[in-house]
Amino acid sequence: MDWLSSGKGAVLNHVVLFHHTARGAAFTVDLYSGVVPTLTPQYGRHALRSLTPLPSVRSGSNAIPVEESLYPYDGTERGATGVLDRVLDELSAFGLPWFGANELRMQQDPLVGAARSWLLEHWAGIPADVAKQLDAALVAAGHLYANADFPPFQQLKDELRLVASALSLPAAERREIQPLSYDALQYAEFRKANAS
Repeated sequence: MDWLSSGKGAVLNHVVLFHHTARGAAFTVDLYSGVVPTLTPQYGRHALRSLTPLPSVRSGSNAIPVEESLYPYDGTERGATGVLDRVLDELSAFGLPWFGANELRMQQDPLVGAARSWLLEHWAGIPADVAKQLDAALVAAGHLYANADFPPFQQLKDELRLVASALSLPAAERREIQPLSYDALQYAEFRKANAS
């Protein structure tokens, strides 16, 4: 089951990314939650795609010193095991609730619901390579969402703006319209390519 076929749509892929740093003995851990199982290395938080470091979730802030974003160890197997135990404890205490909050936010977000409805209504007319075409339009527009000349993207953004206006959504939620529209169309290409 996925976002389009799940009713309200709370079907996110949750991924924990462990990285071992090339310099020194340390790990970094990132959390990803999104409608597409493949992710971009772009941090961000909105209802269809969130990627953030576990230490940011633990501290409740994106502004943490770099040394707090690492899980250093002494270079031994025992030291690595100790760090991984700590990471698992933090995943249980902070990561699982973060994943759950993302699911809840997705279920309750009116813009996500409107994007899902738009996709369902326009599904037959959405090209199978919609994401590739959108990316090409963004490159041509100097990577500025507002200048991208791609009708499905513009139509979806316009629909979400109407919903945001009708609901008098705050500016913070309105700022999510462009990235949410982008990710909805990325999802559409993924779904069309992987339809069974």
